[in-house]
Amino acid sequence: YKENILTARSGQMRCNYLLALYSSAISASQKLLTAEKLPEELLTEAHLTIAKSALKLKDTTLALKEFDIVTKLSKSESCAEAKYAVAEIYYHQNSTAESEKMAFDLINQIPSYDYWVAKAFILLADNYVKTGNRHQAKYTLKSIIENYEGADLVKIAQDKLNAILEAEKLEEQQKAEELQKLQNEPGPMLEEIK
Repeated sequence: YKENILTARSGQMRCNYLLALYSSAISASQKLLTAEKLPEELLTEAHLTIAKSALKLKDTTLALKEFDIVTKLSKSESCAEAKYAVAEIYYHQNSTAESEKMAFDLINQIPSYDYWVAKAFILLADNYVKTGNRHQAKYTLKSIIENYEGADLVKIAQDKLNAILEAEKLEEQQKAEELQKLQNEPGPMLEEIK
């Protein structure tokens, strides 16, 4: 029966992914995609599984292609996850402008998935740090700490905020030490100047 075949192939895809057999998960997903009249949820899940598996295998080209398909197929949580993953890929490729654009796209277009929106804000803060805008990064992280209810992401935001504050504190100490050093160095004597 066709329904049993779909169930078997989707089960294979899920099991391979959960067992970290990413190449097999991609193969099973591609096999599932060949089925006729595949329900939209399975179609989206198959493309998302290929994308996430490709990412685990460090094939960002395939991952980006598949995540793009997911964003066009769905406006569900899968779409939010895909947009976040694309923003994160761009961040790791040092394409901060593209990463920020995709994060804002996620925040503005899919606001009902709080978890992914919060992750996007944390990623934005990382982008701000990378581009030297610590003030905006701190503000962004504080908004997550104050407004998001999930303890896991609040902890991540707090740890990142603490790291920024610690870095700023160290820089201030270094500046103060350099200033103290300059003040303690003897300047040229007046007689030497004459």
